[in-house]
Amino acid sequence: MNDDIVSQAVWGWRKKGEASASASEDIGKRRRHAAIEFCVMLAVASLLRFVFKKPTLSLFVASMATAVLVGGFCMPSLYYGIKRFGSMLAHRLGLAVTWLLLVPFFYIFFTITRIIFVMLGKDAMCRELDPSAKSYWIAHAGSPEPEQYRKQY
Repeated sequence: MNDDIVSQAVWGWRKKGEASASASEDIGKRRRHAAIEFCVMLAVASLLRFVFKKPTLSLFVASMATAVLVGGFCMPSLYYGIKRFGSMLAHRLGLAVTWLLLVPFFYIFFTITRIIFVMLGKDAMCRELDPSAKSYWIAHAGSPEPEQYRKQY
């Protein structure tokens, strides 16, 4: 069997330099994305202005929405620059949330839970030492019937 025939039928990733969509489709996709992002950002700006009473922040979001719309329709470099900045900002915020919130929460929660379990004398993993035991293997109840695999829910 020829690898080239299989890879072409599945996905032609080996062909370099070929665009998957024409330039007009790319422009249409960029404009459509920019219009959708503009509408979402404008809705967020309205929410900030009228519900949360934050006029300065809503003005900033509305101006960013306008920049996205103008960039998406007229200035692709501006649009893609805003997209790159947003991706970089999201990546950094994700790292900050991971290290500044989730790591301390993990250690605080599991340390306190472990201390409570020790005080109550519970061991959910059954880790007590039995020197007379030949093995710590837990015998399984047996294999279910084949019908069990067909009804997983």
